[in-house]
Amino acid sequence: MQRDFLFHKATYQDSSGEVAGVVGVMLDITPRKAAEKTFRKSEERYRIASEQTGQLVYDYDAESEQIDWAGAISQITGCTPEEFKQVNLEGWLAHIHKEDQKRAWETHEMCMKTGGKYLEEYRFRKKNGSYFHAEDSSIYLLDEKYQVHRIVGVIKDINERKLAREILERSEERYRAVAVQTGQLVYDYDVKNNHSSWVGAIEELTGYSFEEFQGFTPAVWADHVHPEDREKAAKAHENCTRNGEKYLEEYRFRRKDGSYFYVEDSGVYLKNESRDIYRVLGVMKDVSERKKQLKN
Repeated sequence: MQRDFLFHKATYQDSSGEVAGVVGVMLDITPRKAAEKTFRKSEERYRIASEQTGQLVYDYDAESEQIDWAGAISQITGCTPEEFKQVNLEGWLAHIHKEDQKRAWETHEMCMKTGGKYLEEYRFRKKNGSYFHAEDSSIYLLDEKYQVHRIVGVIKDINERKLAREILERSEERYRAVAVQTGQLVYDYDVKNNHSSWVGAIEELTGYSFEEFQGFTPAVWADHVHPEDREKAAKAHENCTRNGEKYLEEYRFRRKDGSYFYVEDSGVYLKNESRDIYRVLGVMKDVSERKKQLKN
């Protein structure tokens, strides 16, 4: 087995001042060399991993006020690793969009006082002057005196997530507008969590506010069905819950003021991989006019 040694040597003189010999000490540094090698490998794995995740990783030393940056620096910021390693705390703040700076800094100052976790979204400037939406999450570590001595965190580029969120919000807005204009109640029921989401002409048809109607679970819904129609509507619902069939029923539904209107309720009961019903999607239409015409 090969071992590494550190050799220290020195000469010594005789009484006449001439070199009389050499003495030396050999120190076995094999464990230290192995530790250094392991550390280098660990650092290399850390650098590669942080680059591949497409994130900026930082480690801030409060005493020296220096930030050690790693990760996908060039990919995200356009700066070279050498350029970005010059960015200190003030430089980090300067890269944040002016409209977001106050919020980002105030959260930082609060965490500096109490420790804990930092989580903010802001726009961060690249080398070319453009901005990307960033999610900054970190932990503020306290020393034995309960003072923050180190901050370790990650900055992620969330441009795609922000874009997807904006598209979804616009889609949801169009969906709600269409539901309202067509005079329908649209529902989405989560079976596991017993939670219903309602959109559409809620106030126009029922007299309830949008917020009030979000509490309409199947039990509340059943209580609003006319007593003469309740058994029929409830049994059809229970049958669909067991078998996953399509639901289609007409019944009278009670408004907030106690009056009733006729609805046509059509829904689909969705199954998961285990063949269990996990979600119900449907539409309730006001068919009072149609019922009136049929009677006449």
